[in-house]
Amino acid sequence: RPVFLKIVYHGPRAMQELVEYDPHLIVGILGGSSGTTYDAFKLLSEAKKYGARAALYGRKINNAEHQLAFIEFLRLIAEDQVTPEEAVRAYHG
Repeated sequence: RPVFLKIVYHGPRAMQELVEYDPHLIVGILGGSSGTTYDAFKLLSEAKKYGARAALYGRKINNAEHQLAFIEFLRLIAEDQVTPEEAVRAYHG
């Protein structure tokens, strides 16, 4: 039986159903298609809100202008210290 599941984020309902089905399963989201910094930050925030416990953002991190800063803001969003909107302003500032 898997302990970790890596999936595409298909929205709040799908995430909640999956997390509620097996609360012991660690659900992680993929970074998704290339998009804006806001898209990446918002995806993390939304997925976490509905039960995701991990995010795998390989390509998004590799393609970021400032990789370390990008990771730091992902962490702040994951810890509910900043909103995606605040993170985007600070990242581009």
